[in-house]
Amino acid sequence: MGWQMKFWYFVVEVIDRLVAPVVSYSCFGLRWLRIPRARRIKVLPDRLESLKLQLPCADQPEASVIIPVYGRADITWHCLEALARTDAGRAYEVIVVDDASPDDTPKVLSRVQNINVVRAADNGGFIAACLQGAAEARAPVLVFLNNDTEVTEHWLNELLDTLNPSVGIVGARLLFGYGAVQEAGGIVFKDGTGSHYGRRQWPSESTDYAREVDYVSGACLAIRKKDWVQLNGFDERYRPAYYEDTDLCFRMRQMGYSVWVQPAAQVFHLEGATYRQGKKHAPSRHHVVNRSVFVKQWQAELQTHPTPGVTQRRNPYTGSRNRGIECLVVGQVEVDILLRTLGLLLKVGGHPVVYAWTMRSALRQKLQKMGCEVLTKETYGSRRAMFRSQRAARVQAVLCLDEHSALVDVLRLRLPQAAILSVGFEGKEFDGVVDSSISLEALARVLASGPRRS
Repeated sequence: MGWQMKFWYFVVEVIDRLVAPVVSYSCFGLRWLRIPRARRIKVLPDRLESLKLQLPCADQPEASVIIPVYGRADITWHCLEALARTDAGRAYEVIVVDDASPDDTPKVLSRVQNINVVRAADNGGFIAACLQGAAEARAPVLVFLNNDTEVTEHWLNELLDTLNPSVGIVGARLLFGYGAVQEAGGIVFKDGTGSHYGRRQWPSESTDYAREVDYVSGACLAIRKKDWVQLNGFDERYRPAYYEDTDLCFRMRQMGYSVWVQPAAQVFHLEGATYRQGKKHAPSRHHVVNRSVFVKQWQAELQTHPTPGVTQRRNPYTGSRNRGIECLVVGQVEVDILLRTLGLLLKVGGHPVVYAWTMRSALRQKLQKMGCEVLTKETYGSRRAMFRSQRAARVQAVLCLDEHSALVDVLRLRLPQAAILSVGFEGKEFDGVVDSSISLEALARVLASGPRRS
C-alpha cells in the first residue's frame, strides 16, 4: 500500500470514528463529504408518494431474503434499492419485518412492489423479527440481511453455491462504506470474546478466499430452512440481539455441519446504524449481558478455543478453525488436474495454498471460492521474501505439479519440515506421489507423513 493510500485510509479512519457517530450515518453531512465513502444514504423526499420501487418476482424462489427493520426508513429504502438494481444470480423473495417502526417505514414499504411485509404489533427486537420473517418464508434457504446493508453483484449466487451438503451456514464478507473489510468471518476466544478477521484492512489475498470460521455475522447469513427449523432458529435467551448468530453457528457445528465465510459474496454494512437511533449505550449493555449467557451455555466447548491475545487478534486464523494440514501447491499443470487435486486436499481437511507468481484472474477467483488461498507476487514482492516469512514455517506439505529438480532443491532448503510430493509422476527426489487414483485416506496419510530422512 503506497503512502497516498495510507494517508487517505488515515483520513477516512478519523472521519469514521469521530464524525460518523455524531451524524449517525445520516446523509445530512455525509452526503456532501467528498471522501472515499462510496455508500451515501439518500434523503427521502417529503412527498413519499413520489417513491416507486419494484423488486424481482419469483414464483418458486430459491432463497427467502429476510430483512428486519425498525425505524430509519431511509436506510431501509437504500437497502431495497440495492436489491432491485443488483443481479443476485438466483430467484428469491423478499420478506421485510417491520418491528413496530415509529417513523414513516410503513408508508415507504407500501411504495415497494413484490415484497412480503410482516408487521409486528410491538417492538420485540432483532431476534423476534427474524423468527417472524422465517415463519413466512417459502424458499428452502433463508438469508437474513440487515436493513443497513448494500448488496453487490451475484452476492446471493455465491452464498448458495457455498451452501453444500457439508456446510450448514454461510456468511458474506462485510465491508465498510469506504471499502475496507469490516468482517471476513470471526473467531471466538476462550472467554467468549470474538475477533473479526481482516477488520479495517483493505481487501487482499488474505481475506479473498472462502474458509471455515467460528462464526459469521447475522448481518448477512444463509442457512437451510430445514436446519433452521430443527435448531428452532435464534435462541430467544439472547433477545433482543447480540450473540444470537454466534450461538446459532455453534449449534450448527454441534449437528455436524461447518460454518463458512464466502468473500466472493460482498455486502457493504453500515455497522449498527439502526441501533444508533436508540439509547446511547443499549447495544453495549446487551452485548455484555448476552456474552455471559453465551459463555455459560458453551463453557465446555470454549475450553478448546484459544486465549485472547494481540497476535491472535491480528490473525485470528492461527486459532481453532485452522487445524488442517497447510499445503503449498507450486508449478504449472492442466486446470482439471489442479482443481481435482485441490478438491481432494479440501476433503481431507487440508488448507491448500496455491503459490503462483502469475495466474489468470478467472482461475484465481475460482480457486478462492473453493477455499484455496492463492499467493501471487503482490503478497510478498519476491519468492525469497515468501520463503523467509513466518508463513513458510507452517507449511507441512508441498505438492509439485510439474517436475523441476532445481525447484525441489530450493524447497528442501527453504522448507525442511515439509513433505515434497509430486502430482501424477514419479521421481526419486520426491517423498511421495499423489496420482489420480489415490483415496482420501491414503492422501491424508501421505500429507501427514512428513519428509523422508536419508
